[in-house]
Amino acid sequence: SYYDPKGDVFMPVEYSVAAYRFGHSMVRTGYDFNLNFTPFPDPNRTATLELLFTFTALSGQLAPGNPADPNDGTPTLPENWVIQWERIADTGAQKPQMARKIDPRLTPLLFKLRNVLGQPASDDETSAAAKDIAPKLAVRNLLRGYLMGLPTGQAVARALGQPVLEGDALIEALPTPEMKAAAQPFKTASPLWFYVLAEAGNPKGANGEHLGAVGSHIVASTLYNLIQRSPISILGSDKDPALASFKLSDLLKLADRQDSQTGRTAAAA
Repeated sequence: SYYDPKGDVFMPVEYSVAAYRFGHSMVRTGYDFNLNFTPFPDPNRTATLELLFTFTALSGQLAPGNPADPNDGTPTLPENWVIQWERIADTGAQKPQMARKIDPRLTPLLFKLRNVLGQPASDDETSAAAKDIAPKLAVRNLLRGYLMGLPTGQAVARALGQPVLEGDALIEALPTPEMKAAAQPFKTASPLWFYVLAEAGNPKGANGEHLGAVGSHIVASTLYNLIQRSPISILGSDKDPALASFKLSDLLKLADRQDSQTGRTAAAA
């Protein structure tokens, strides 16, 4: 009743195309990113998601200038955009910045995606339908699930023996009147990605604090089995007991210690 490959390890499409995409709902419109881009005390200095995409996520072509000239633009990350991790993760330096709750809502900026040259994601498409779909992450997620033949959320819940969220209960779990009205045709047969988000956001269930029964089952069992089959996994017999709980902040602290050691070695040389 869960992901447990008997032969070669593979990644289930229920995970990659649906359940693991729950993080899209957790993305904020803006971030308290560093000393230069912070909403405190001036909200106009917020590091918006659009700016973050431009300066940190454009496949090596940072802050492009002339799209026709591949050599035009900023070749490296500007100094004023270096992230201050203590503002994002729980390092003990200050209160960490939390992600949005998990529910069926996405920030409006995820409906205005741009390609790696900073142009609207539909600029290089030809059909009107493609131009309309390309910038909208939610539409692309749903369409991809449909084209790959994913089962509905309700079907997966039944297959896993988990409580099924459907009918009026599904509609009531949705956060806005507009979403409730739009979801009526799918209240007994919901796309799996949407179902995972609705289940997580259900005020009578997880209430956005964590994944629900189906979403957590798919994500946890997939990751566990992939890690279990890795020869260098922390689940191995010789694992360090100190790694029983390992958070992002622990990884950052480890990286900081290694950087410090590297610096001392270089200085000694």
